[in-house]
Amino acid sequence: MSYYLDNSELFNQPIRLSIQEREQPLTVVREYFKDYPLSDTRHTLWEIVSACLISDAPQFDDPHKRDDLLAFYARTEELIEAMHIIKEKADDPQS
Repeated sequence: MSYYLDNSELFNQPIRLSIQEREQPLTVVREYFKDYPLSDTRHTLWEIVSACLISDAPQFDDPHKRDDLLAFYARTEELIEAMHIIKEKADDPQS
């Protein structure tokens, strides 16, 4: 079993964000997209998924697990796109 699933009470909350970042999460989004523009993010996500799917490692033998990885990838990309839009709107003085 996964360490994260075995300790879900701990990992179902933000653990990497500082108190200030928890109070102003848009600062994290701004910094993220400053470091990783949307095109870079897509590219890196796809490299991660591709590496997992072509790996000979036993944890990627099961087609259902590979399908789950692809679904997670797609949903994560949607989340990142949504955060990108939120950041763009927040940074637009016309909004």
